[in-house]
Amino acid sequence: MSLHEQLSLSHYVPRLIFLSLGKVPIENLGAYCVSKHGVEAYSNVLRLELGKWGIKVSVVQPSGYNTGMKLYFLLLYHLKKIEMYFGPSYRAL
Repeated sequence: MSLHEQLSLSHYVPRLIFLSLGKVPIENLGAYCVSKHGVEAYSNVLRLELGKWGIKVSVVQPSGYNTGMKLYFLLLYHLKKIEMYFGPSYRAL
């Protein structure tokens, strides 16, 4: 089999792959969550529309990985604990 035959597109199934966090609501990050829900909805629609032509649509939901958002959530958690202990007056310090 020639290289051209091996690389022929007829041997491959066309596929669109999207990355998404999934449908997990995250406090204080509404816009981010909306965008990820939008990715899920858009990929579901494309799956229905493009499936009749044999085009596959997949959504990959990677497990957690370390980003700056993790630090943000940790900071929010501790700020809420401080506010519960001292009340809103701690902000005046």
